[in-house]
Amino acid sequence: MILTENNSKYINGQPYVAITYPFNKPDALFVEDFKLEEMAENIQSKRIEKVFLNGLSTFDFIEPCNSIKHIVVEFNLPFSKIGQLNRKGNYFIKDYDLSPLCKLENLLSIDLRDNELPIVKAKCKLDISRFNNLQAYSGEQRFIVNLDKMVSLKSLYINHYKSQTNDLSELSSMENLDTLNMNSAAVSSLNGISSMKNLKCLYLYNCRNLSDISDLGKLSDLRALRIDACGKIDDFSAISTLSKVELLDLTGSNELPNLDFLKTMKNLKTFVFSMNVLDGNLSHCLNMSYVYSEKDRKHYNLKDKDLPKVKYVRGNEDLEEWRRLE
Repeated sequence: MILTENNSKYINGQPYVAITYPFNKPDALFVEDFKLEEMAENIQSKRIEKVFLNGLSTFDFIEPCNSIKHIVVEFNLPFSKIGQLNRKGNYFIKDYDLSPLCKLENLLSIDLRDNELPIVKAKCKLDISRFNNLQAYSGEQRFIVNLDKMVSLKSLYINHYKSQTNDLSELSSMENLDTLNMNSAAVSSLNGISSMKNLKCLYLYNCRNLSDISDLGKLSDLRALRIDACGKIDDFSAISTLSKVELLDLTGSNELPNLDFLKTMKNLKTFVFSMNVLDGNLSHCLNMSYVYSEKDRKHYNLKDKDLPKVKYVRGNEDLEEWRRLE
């Protein structure tokens, strides 16, 4: 991470950055590979709850810092240390041991970020089931194990999710999950999602193999749904049953026969779309609080400037603020 005036501030000479929502409040201590023992003493004495660990090789120093509740680990090995790594094919391999984090008994959220140089591959297998109080995980699936055993999780932001069944059935034990963000998931259907009965916010981005979303109709308490760049979906009829949804985002190259499904979505307040509405009738959008049509197509009966722009409701307003993804 590169510190700038826009994303950080200095308190008593030490940099702080934002790691939880709202992302305009830099309140996490920024730690680099320098005087780590002194940094640990500082964290303990000041009871610091949020830290951003950038470019570290070892993490033993963090074990006694039980005040920490939120942590970001950015894999970002300095160029000067690459020569110490083993090489496999075209890449240098860096193995990270994050087991010291398991000593942080009050940890609520973990965010693992891969920002290595293109010639470096980060490897890590953190047993996420060892965290008794963890409520949120964000990062690559390949960095963790035993995700399916994390029944305490409430928020999951996962990149490149894969399963043997090509669906979400392996996550069916996560009944406490209320927020799920999947980016580039290798799934063809949402089978298994019906077990997540508390799910309120679902964000699906770049899931290019996803074609069957019929299980959406079983999410009776869903409040926010974003589907972006999931080009194989051609049947969106399940959305019409989501009577509690307040935010709907349908972005991509897909086609919608019409917007008749909006008539049954009585609580819908925000509608964002770029998908092509084939019949061109946008009249169902006029009774909402906020509507944005990304593309003013020639056959549409209304332009974006004609659509309501009052209040942008996100559907996540009832969630704890720090767990919101937007």
